[in-house]
Amino acid sequence: TYLITQPLVFSNLQNVRLRGSGRDVAKIKCDGAAIFSNSALAFIDSSHIEVNGLALDQNNNASFTATWPLVFFLTSTHVAVRNCSVINVTYIGLGLNQVQYFWIEDNFLEHNTAINSTNYNINVTSTVGNLSRYGGVRGNTMLRSSNIFSGRDIVIDGNVALSSKYGANIVTGGDAAFVYGS
Repeated sequence: TYLITQPLVFSNLQNVRLRGSGRDVAKIKCDGAAIFSNSALAFIDSSHIEVNGLALDQNNNASFTATWPLVFFLTSTHVAVRNCSVINVTYIGLGLNQVQYFWIEDNFLEHNTAINSTNYNINVTSTVGNLSRYGGVRGNTMLRSSNIFSGRDIVIDGNVALSSKYGANIVTGGDAAFVYGS
């Protein structure tokens, strides 16, 4: 377990794999009392990034906001989050904004506490003229929260959404073309 007290923010990275030995073994955990002014793990303007086999634990830290998800990808391409646990989330667990070519696969996402009405396990967003697109969200188990997808050409398939305690299970919107079977 790696306890962090400040954000890990990376910009302009290419061809990086952040791998752990399993989502129940290797953990990056936020200090519950620390003040985070950014996402705990953020990749900005990066390409070919993979996060695999890790537990990412927000530890119910209330300093996170709707602007800063626990794990965040911004204006990046070719992003993959696979076989991870995103747990003890207060606002947004996994956020992607203006990301193209992404895969969110075989993860466990758990929302423990609702701070306000912005409660998402997965939040894929876009801005006008810069859509999140060409993505796949497959085989994830999402517990006690909603998931929102706004973009184009996103396949949502084979996911399990359990309990909508903090919002609707799967919400789609925007200029979107979806195929889903979750």
